[in-house]
Parts: sequence; structure tokens; C-alpha cells
Amino acid sequence: MTERVSTLSIDSAIRIAKIIATAPVARMPMITQLFHQASVDLEGLDELIENSTLTNQTQLIDTEEFIHELTED
Repeated sequence: MTERVSTLSIDSAIRIAKIIATAPVARMPMITQLFHQASVDLEGLDELIENSTLTNQTQLIDTEEFIHELTED
């Protein structure tokens, strides 16, 4: 199977960027699946989702307080 590579128009790229920028992190897996089914490979999107998820998880706790509790005698 050969890989088909095509160039997006600026308009299409802007539309995709708007979708990604405004979508809640919880919806990103659905969006990436949709693009994948449409054979649109958005490089780095998986890493962006992973980093966003990690950022949201760190906001659940007070990191400074957590580290203090771990290191106090």
C-alpha cells in the first residue's frame, strides 16, 4: 500500500487549527480519530494531547504542598 501525501490549502490548515485550538481536551481523541479516518496526519497532535492531559492532572493537586509533605521529617 502506498502512502498518499497531499498538501493542505491555507484555508484548510486554518480550519483544522481552529478546531484543535477550541476543542476541549476530552474531545481530542475523537477529533484525532476523525482526522485519521480522513487520512489526515497531523504530526505532533498525539504529543499535544498527552501533554495537555498531564498538565490538567498536575492542576488537580497543589504540587508545592505535595512535595513539602513528601520531604518533611
